[in-house]
Amino acid sequence: MTSRPRAGVALALADGRPLKKIPVMEMIAELSLDVWQDENLSGFDSSAGMAASPFEIVSGPPPEGMPIHEPAPEKPGELTKLLQPVGLTEWWIDGYMMGVCTAPRFVPPSSWVSVLVSIFGAEIEDDRKLQRIFDLLMLRYNSTLASLRTPVGLSLLPDDETLLTIWSDGFLTA
Repeated sequence: MTSRPRAGVALALADGRPLKKIPVMEMIAELSLDVWQDENLSGFDSSAGMAASPFEIVSGPPPEGMPIHEPAPEKPGELTKLLQPVGLTEWWIDGYMMGVCTAPRFVPPSSWVSVLVSIFGAEIEDDRKLQRIFDLLMLRYNSTLASLRTPVGLSLLPDDETLLTIWSDGFLTA
């Protein structure tokens, strides 16, 4: 990278431009993930991609006493209220999560989150609201995985036809 682009990135950061609007930041994020994978995954060849060989995570649990982020439970209607500026509902998100969780291949959270950020990221300017949305998305993701592990007695689709249409749009987006 020549000094001119570095200077442009430095100026953009100094001006407070959001990271997601600085094109080189995507490359930096990808390189950062590659470094993490090289340091924390055994048997992973970053040049060959995720499907190259089986791997195991060699990093252990967080050190004793390290704070772990545990988001507060979702309040009824909270996610829909937060996503209202972009016109998405919790039913759309539930369909999207079901599509992600039932995909033929594992979809890492970094991939499905980046799709959602491209859909609504520019509309949500408050960092606290954006963080809460991400927290709720992870709660929904984990809840969807838990629902899929429940053997019987749990409806995975909405009964209402209108809600099913919204849910299906989210599922097809995934």
